[in-house]
Amino acid sequence: KGFLIIGSDNIVHNLRQISWSENEAPFEWAASFDSWFKENLKNKQFHDLATKYLNHPEGKRSVPTSEHYLPALYAVGASRPDDTLNFITEEIQNGSISMTSFSF
Repeated sequence: KGFLIIGSDNIVHNLRQISWSENEAPFEWAASFDSWFKENLKNKQFHDLATKYLNHPEGKRSVPTSEHYLPALYAVGASRPDDTLNFITEEIQNGSISMTSFSF
């Protein structure tokens, strides 16, 4: 009690394939992986989030390096079974950068 843990970064983070157009629609592969992450989060499939993200068909493309993905897992790991999941932001910017934010 009395602690706030923030995992700050992006679920999908691929700068190699970014569109510099601010109004770019989400790339299909990025939206697919972001949806997979959110569904596993909703269903409390935390083990899958930690161990199977590269098995997703778009996992390696969405998470080419893990330093932008892992902070979310720290926040997930600090949650309690009775915590309520809330999505704060659900969008993908520049085609390949997920801005999905959540809290427990």
